[in-house]
Amino acid sequence: MVRKSFVCIVMGLAILAAGCGGAGELGSIGGEPVTEEQYLEVFNGLPAEEQVSVLEPGGRMELMERIVRKKLLLAAWAEDTSVSGPWEELYTVSVLSDSMFRRIAMEFDAESYIDSLSSTGYSSFSLRAVLFADSSEAVQLAEQWNTGNFDQTVPSVSAPWSNPSTESSYRFFSGPLHTLTPVFLPLLEMEHGTAHVLPMFGQWGVGLLELEEGEWVSDESAPGIGLMNLVGVRSGEKLLAAGIRELAGNCAVSGTVLVPAGEGSSTPVAVAGTDTITVSDFLEVMEMASPSNFFGGVPEELAAFSPPELTFSPEITIWFYARSVAQRFALAESASAAGVQIPSGTLDYARAESVVRDRVLKPSIPDSAEVALWYEQNTDMFVLPERRSVLLGYTEGSLAETAPSSFEQLDQLQTIVDEDGEMVATPAQFEVSFGEILGPEIFQAEPGVFSGPVQLDGELAAWFQVVEIVPSGVAALDEIYPVAVSAAANQIFSEGFETLISDLRSSYPVVVDTAAVVEIDLWGGMR
Repeated sequence: MVRKSFVCIVMGLAILAAGCGGAGELGSIGGEPVTEEQYLEVFNGLPAEEQVSVLEPGGRMELMERIVRKKLLLAAWAEDTSVSGPWEELYTVSVLSDSMFRRIAMEFDAESYIDSLSSTGYSSFSLRAVLFADSSEAVQLAEQWNTGNFDQTVPSVSAPWSNPSTESSYRFFSGPLHTLTPVFLPLLEMEHGTAHVLPMFGQWGVGLLELEEGEWVSDESAPGIGLMNLVGVRSGEKLLAAGIRELAGNCAVSGTVLVPAGEGSSTPVAVAGTDTITVSDFLEVMEMASPSNFFGGVPEELAAFSPPELTFSPEITIWFYARSVAQRFALAESASAAGVQIPSGTLDYARAESVVRDRVLKPSIPDSAEVALWYEQNTDMFVLPERRSVLLGYTEGSLAETAPSSFEQLDQLQTIVDEDGEMVATPAQFEVSFGEILGPEIFQAEPGVFSGPVQLDGELAAWFQVVEIVPSGVAALDEIYPVAVSAAANQIFSEGFETLISDLRSSYPVVVDTAAVVEIDLWGGMR
């Protein structure tokens, strides 16, 4: 499918309006025909709102231009197919894993799952759990638990269920039977009320499961949890705690995202099917699916591989990220073994995208000197309107009938003060920041003059004094540096992309039968 976010940069069409020979042909690119069937296939793959835009004046030709650009990029890809190799693998894993997930979902019998839970005779569970690196420590703790000693001071290692604030894996769980953590499902087949040691995540878990007899009551979450448990059983991926810890140590927090920041190693993090995924492998996947490798955002197909949003601690975030990625690789292998085939053209976007990444996106990342030069050439983009800083306070509306001449004369003044009790002025702000009622009053007032009351919505009246006026002017580069970097990169990319397309048109002549394109019946063929 042609992605609008990728080829939405539309310039004047350099198209030769000419007949293209064969029946059903709309044009050619480098001698290769563009057919009506191909055009309709692209149209039918568009979201409904984009299909509507094709029906508008000029819409058919715009879609044709998008098809032309994609085919030009694929022609460029054919010159060096190695440019897309790693990304093709990620797209393949994504498509195959989604296919296998859908197959498992179709096989899942929610009614049978609900019946199986109802027939257990148990309504809920409670579970004590902890993870150790050493088996002897796990055995010793299990023996203590079986005597009623639930001491939690023995050092443990991090697990997916660890306390985010302490990283301790000592946890007590309870809830409806269907919410039992899948890794502890083997305890259902063991003696209940007794602590058991289980091999877990390449280390040793201790679990003590107790079941409450009674009628199990279903809720709307049960089928979904059951399906995900079945997917986990079918995929069979195994995470390794030591590798998880090392992977977390090779990442850093950037804003709200956990990003690769280390050199990696061959330490295994997960086993997915017949593959072992190492710390270095995970870092490579995170880097490949980083937003910096895409113009317009990470494609939906690769979002699961992208550096994760920090949820709890970095290590716990990595537990969930690694499981999701490993499960996709395992499901993809299962799909391939089952004979699932990738639809024709599925990898076209990865290939076209790789050409743009290699020839345009990478060279579009400006260094500090380039940003400074671009800023000097585009200062008109960063002209800031006047800003004002004020002392600002509020009183109940009824007090607005008085005529004070200073803040000191106001009773029950609501304002912000420093540690010495002195009023604190607002930062210099634009008029709109003060609101549609107060803003105009502040920006019409003389500096240094106590002003008010300004009756606001509700029961409050505002009083203020302008203490600083920052005149309209160009923002300094250091004030808007991230914005300047982004704007510079976007402009460099846009110009570079258009240059690339122009060069490709020279190498692969484009011929379009405009009359044939305009006459296409989008729901049946040529009109």
